[in-house]
Amino acid sequence: MTSNAVDRVLRAAEERLKIARLGLADMNTPERAKGGLYNAVVFGRMITFSLQNLRGVIPDFDGWYTGKQNELRSNALASYFVTLRNSIEKQAMDHTGNIGDIKRFGGSDIAKLGPPPPGATAFFIGDSTGGSGWMVQKPDGSTEPHYIDLPAEIGSVMMNLPNAPGRYRDMPARQLVAEYLDLLAEVVSEARAKFA
Repeated sequence: MTSNAVDRVLRAAEERLKIARLGLADMNTPERAKGGLYNAVVFGRMITFSLQNLRGVIPDFDGWYTGKQNELRSNALASYFVTLRNSIEKQAMDHTGNIGDIKRFGGSDIAKLGPPPPGATAFFIGDSTGGSGWMVQKPDGSTEPHYIDLPAEIGSVMMNLPNAPGRYRDMPARQLVAEYLDLLAEVVSEARAKFA
């Protein structure tokens, strides 16, 4: 088959990897953290679906890809992300939690946060995105979070994936997504080296 068809499939997989990494970058901002997680997970799964389009272009593709599938299936983190992707797409539930280390937080520490924004009604540490900040009442009576960076001397809180397997459960979600996307990047890179 044509090298153009192979290149087209590989570019599609690389594009999905790039989009998944944009989701990972969004996880750095509390307002975008969950959307970033969901995009990274869904587009991460699309990478392997894209690569499978080589099946109709490369005669011996399955000989190589079956080994890659087995490696990913036996990897606890990669297997978890396939399950998480299915859950994100099919179940209306919160897929995240948070982990934190609060060193100290007392009345005198409020001053370290700077002045509260107009309409602030309460301060929170560690919402479901791992963010901290002020709840601000809007003119219509609803409230929304106004995120701040928690000073390091107070502590830190990060989003995690509480259903992740074993040791991954207590790690920041962003770190797990980065590891997962690195695994997929290796598969894409190997496919390009072998078939392009």
